[in-house]
Amino acid sequence: MVDPLADAAYDWSPYRYGYNNPIKFTDPTGMLEDNYEIYDDGRIEVTRTKDKTNTYTYHEADGKTRDLGTYNKRDIKDSKGNTVELVDLSSVDPSLLLITDNAKKDQSTYLQEDFAAAVLGAAGHFTAFELHGMARAYGDYGLQATQLTDKNGKHSGHGGKLGEYADIRYGSIYPGTSQAIWVGDKNYSEHFSKKIVTSLYTLGFKNSNSILTENSKGNGPALPNTKFVAPPPGKNFHHKHHMHIQQLNRRNFSIK
Repeated sequence: MVDPLADAAYDWSPYRYGYNNPIKFTDPTGMLEDNYEIYDDGRIEVTRTKDKTNTYTYHEADGKTRDLGTYNKRDIKDSKGNTVELVDLSSVDPSLLLITDNAKKDQSTYLQEDFAAAVLGAAGHFTAFELHGMARAYGDYGLQATQLTDKNGKHSGHGGKLGEYADIRYGSIYPGTSQAIWVGDKNYSEHFSKKIVTSLYTLGFKNSNSILTENSKGNGPALPNTKFVAPPPGKNFHHKHHMHIQQLNRRNFSIK
């Protein structure tokens, strides 16, 4: 069968597209899935298509690749009538990105497709670090998200760009376990929290308001390269139990 879109993706051989198995991964309609090639230095190469799935791949510094998953998309409209494409990350491997049970219960598992690439890339970057000089088999879980956005791109307490908000837990001294972490509590790890920020920053969360944190006293940021936003009146905490990410800088994105 002739690929009707062969000219649109001439650099993709059947073996590359089919992950070395072109018989299994045929493309009878010519509707290749969107592809995000994410590199450890923060570069993200995007191949746009018109189908309803996205595939994300992480390239480590040593040249090895890691499949970050293929996810379904849905189209929504923003207030100006523009189409926003969300991906549903509910099936993501928890060793890469754990989405908490409460987030899944609330169906807060969606992100705008480029924003998802940065979050998944940051998770790949973070879990590729070494732990105590050993290969980082990071236990059961990678980054831990307590809230993404819902199927309409909404995120509690924040408005603006649909699908472009996420709440990420701080690092724990027991990084392979799922638990709520507050800045300064006995299981809080400043070391791993800084690693999380480094990974997020590398993948594009580097604007002045991209990563919001709060120290244990509630009067400043908890970590370097993050910003503190004072809690609303009558509130004792805001970002002490999660770092909030937003305002993705897309300068490292290139579109094919």
